[in-house]
Amino acid sequence: MPITKAPSTTKTYVLARKIDKFWQYCEDNNYIPDVETLAMFLDVCRKTLWQWEHSENKNLGIIIKKAKNKIFHEQKQLAMRGKMNSAIFIFNAKNNFDYVEKVEHEHNSTTNINVVFNVPKLQLNIPNKVIEGQVIQDTEDSVIQLPQPTQEEDTTNT
Repeated sequence: MPITKAPSTTKTYVLARKIDKFWQYCEDNNYIPDVETLAMFLDVCRKTLWQWEHSENKNLGIIIKKAKNKIFHEQKQLAMRGKMNSAIFIFNAKNNFDYVEKVEHEHNSTTNINVVFNVPKLQLNIPNKVIEGQVIQDTEDSVIQLPQPTQEEDTTNT
């Protein structure tokens, strides 16, 4: 089917009346309303319906959107009642109604991580020496005494 240009205002009204008859057509023929059947009923292709839905003619876009909303509503009710395969419903929702699967990744920054370091005790064999007037003691814990600050250094830090 060729892609047709958007109908005029008068033809838009006629299109709305024809879409009204679509619902009865589906009921009479035991069809589940869908976009492809609507396109076939209107004698256009799906791409034409999409173009009409997004056309500059606001009335035309509203008519097509309302028809698609009703189609989606009916299909969703069928799927929720188990009368329509959920895979078909999901596929149709993505292809005809702009639904997308959204995967969300949640980051929780309140996670506490405990890190334990097992550091072996260092054994330093340092002989007694005098460094800048202080003693480095050779003991079991290898204590190192650092130079004491002078009074000048003490007053500048406070």
